[in-house]
Amino acid sequence: MIKIIKIDNRYNYLINKITQEKIEKYDPDIENLVLVTRLEDGSVLNVESSQIHQQYGGSIYFDYLDDRYLIDDNYQDILIRSGYIVLNDYDIKQENNKNNGLELRNSLMQKIKVAVYKIDTSNYDRYITKLPNVNEVKIIFEKSGYKFTVYFNTVNNIVNKNQQRKLNRLPFYPFSKDMDKYGTIYVSIFCQKIEIGESNIKYEIAENFIGDFIKILSEKDKEDQFHYVPLIVKKRIVNCEGL
Repeated sequence: MIKIIKIDNRYNYLINKITQEKIEKYDPDIENLVLVTRLEDGSVLNVESSQIHQQYGGSIYFDYLDDRYLIDDNYQDILIRSGYIVLNDYDIKQENNKNNGLELRNSLMQKIKVAVYKIDTSNYDRYITKLPNVNEVKIIFEKSGYKFTVYFNTVNNIVNKNQQRKLNRLPFYPFSKDMDKYGTIYVSIFCQKIEIGESNIKYEIAENFIGDFIKILSEKDKEDQFHYVPLIVKKRIVNCEGL
């Protein structure tokens, strides 16, 4: 069974076993690092750094008895929001003509690429836009002590990523089978703490970003309408290039 241990510096914490100093962020290069954790039965387990690993896909873990424990030190780059940007009513109807669909998808992705350069970057401490390939747009920005990475993917691209994740036994991106694969774009937002700050504000920042982006799309395009359909993020997914 897979379980999650959240570092709370009370029952679960990282420590230098020589100095007894608590360590806030996991670092494999720190000597004498030990994870002290209280298990469900109330027993306390000390996990040496040699027993802690980072698996393909980014998760930090250790194995104990028959269970795998994922370690959340509050500093990992974790998926916090995902959903679809929907053109008009393509969350209800389907485009069944492949040629028309490809033209629609290319047009929609081009609108996304134009809109990312219309964002008011003065709202953020740092803002970078990247276009890794024709099927993906990547934005990195920092605000209020957090780094956010936003991906806009075609539905086909996110399906391919989930197939890779299946082969590597990693949790899937949430998805909806009801969405048209041509008239929608998949959005995923990852967040990583880079400074000590208020934890709940990261969700508000992510939601405000999506709302502002939908406004930019709608203002730019007078003929079409756009809306956002959120998905529930149930699985712990760590940001990993290509996955």
